[in-house]
Amino acid sequence: MLAKEAIYRAVYGYLVSEDGKESVDAAISGWDGADALGEGRAALTGLCARLREDMAEEAAGKAGREGALRAMKAVIKNARGDAFRGAFMHGGMQCVSDGYRAICLREPLGLPEAGGAPAIGDAVEGARLGCTRPLELPGIGELAASVALHRAEMKARHGKRWASFPASHDFGEGGPLVNAQYLLDIMGALPDASAAWDGLHTVLFEAAAGEAVLMACPRPQEG
Repeated sequence: MLAKEAIYRAVYGYLVSEDGKESVDAAISGWDGADALGEGRAALTGLCARLREDMAEEAAGKAGREGALRAMKAVIKNARGDAFRGAFMHGGMQCVSDGYRAICLREPLGLPEAGGAPAIGDAVEGARLGCTRPLELPGIGELAASVALHRAEMKARHGKRWASFPASHDFGEGGPLVNAQYLLDIMGALPDASAAWDGLHTVLFEAAAGEAVLMACPRPQEG
């Protein structure tokens, strides 16, 4: 049986090739359910809208169950070099880092040990001192759905090789732009975290279970 993401990718890709992305996205966003049993474009638009809703609900449920172990393993998998490929201790916490984000937990998990002990102390300490501007985090279900839809739409528009092209989350004017999947991993590990940033390139997350640091992405140059 075809997965919902595959069906969405095929139908969405066809509509975009015929009508253009902007027009299709507007039609899907404006769908109210009235054309669920319609014909032609209306039926395909309704199908895409319904699939989007279902994918969002499934992603939200999956994210809600996502635990710290899964998030920590995602960071380790993305790491380059033996020094980062595993967990290490820092400040009495078990940490993982891939150079773009670091997650530290007060209660260690069953993770393989890294080949070394990356020097992340300065980054963590600097974040604690410099990150004083509070950020409002998105809902984890909303963020998970956004990442899943981005992946499906990239496949539909550009092919399978582009599916891993990262989605971004924009905290808006005066806030950072970050990798949405990295943010999702951190929120999965620390679901009750509060966040703040330093106004430049570092976001700090603090929770009862631990803390994390995420590097912001450069914003595209305007003009």
